[in-house]
Amino acid sequence: MNRIKIGIVGYGDRGQHLMEKLRRSSHYVVTAVCDIDIRKLKNIPSEITEYSLPDKVFADEDVDVVFIAANNSAHKELAVRAAEAGKDIICATPAALSLDDLNEMLAAVDECGVNFTVYHRHRLDKGFQIMQNVRDSDKLGQIYLIKSSMNMAVGYLQDWHRFASEGGGVLMDLGVTMLDQMMCLMPGAKVTGVYADLRSVVNKEVDDYCRIILQFEGGISAEIELGTLLLSDKEDKWFEHHWYAAGTKGCVYVDGNEEIEGKLVLASEWLTDRKRTVSDHSSVRERMYTEELPEAGESEYFFENYWKAYDGQEEFQVTTAEILRVQKIVEAVRMSAATNTVVKPN
Repeated sequence: MNRIKIGIVGYGDRGQHLMEKLRRSSHYVVTAVCDIDIRKLKNIPSEITEYSLPDKVFADEDVDVVFIAANNSAHKELAVRAAEAGKDIICATPAALSLDDLNEMLAAVDECGVNFTVYHRHRLDKGFQIMQNVRDSDKLGQIYLIKSSMNMAVGYLQDWHRFASEGGGVLMDLGVTMLDQMMCLMPGAKVTGVYADLRSVVNKEVDDYCRIILQFEGGISAEIELGTLLLSDKEDKWFEHHWYAAGTKGCVYVDGNEEIEGKLVLASEWLTDRKRTVSDHSSVRERMYTEELPEAGESEYFFENYWKAYDGQEEFQVTTAEILRVQKIVEAVRMSAATNTVVKPN
């Protein structure tokens, strides 16, 4: 199969990240890049066509797939126009700002007969992939609690992320990707309740702190916490993801982004012996033991999968059902935070 020709719309941090990823792959070639701020295009390689208007990318016959990496608020309009031009679409997260916007995008995609998926880049995170492997191993037994937190010592948000009109705020940034990760850890499990706290701590126009509690059928609880002032004074730990899960056989903690620290902390028979009396005593070391974390999976699989799915060899890794599921949770998060109540997702 020939390489897929990609046109990137939006060349801020997201677009530049994508350029690096795609140019390292033998399956893709970036043929066009667009940004309304032409100053961002000054270092584009000479073989790539530069545009300042998205419609030029959509009309370019040398573009097979449009990668939307623009501000969140522009995703719906760009996706609809790209679909109408007959282009397949990959969209950065979040897919849309609302469920109504997403449904409009999906209707256009369906009507025009093009492919649509979302690049959930944090499905590639080592810590998340380790958590998936722990879940699949049954090392923890029946899991009843999963926690995901991100400390971000960034304070005031930068660029368009600090403006509500552009779809800024942490919920619609890393918050959406953390929700997607949690949904992936609980495939098929129904969310029965959502409680959320959204706050504007230093960024007065958008949320810069969110805490989300998800209740799944079967009694499993999940917690997500994200904020720009969740600080750590450890060297190189100012931006770090932390995972924790507990089950009937033990717990796991996974800390870090690229350099991972963590252990499986498993219960001994002493802790799970129902016949033990209150007079029985044991040291901490006798009550539990540790094991090393499993390895992470393939970090670049999204791009490998898309290339195969584009050729009909596989299904797209990020499905429409998954995109809709996360968007419905986002709607419930907003409603819960606004009403200070537990909300049942639609």
